[in-house]
Amino acid sequence: MVVAILGILLGMAIFTFSKYRNRTIKTGLTLDIKNCIREILISNNSNTTQVVAQCRKSGFTKELILISENPLTLKAISGAGSVTCTYNSNSATLDCNSTF
Repeated sequence: MVVAILGILLGMAIFTFSKYRNRTIKTGLTLDIKNCIREILISNNSNTTQVVAQCRKSGFTKELILISENPLTLKAISGAGSVTCTYNSNSATLDCNSTF
């Protein structure tokens, strides 16, 4: 009986931890995209690809990718690849998807 209760509690703890971890990763990717957009806007460099390559990334972001310049579309991928966030300047939306 005690083992069953501990098993249930452990399962709930793992699920809750995964949910919070996922939310933290999404926040990190979102901030990296927003900071990179700011760097693009204030940069005097007309080579957007070069500016994106020099954008700083948090520990959560594996890579920032410039999908297109017009409309500006950026994609951030997490280290494990489990979360991706995409910004599109036409719709001014930032969408994040998770594989878990």
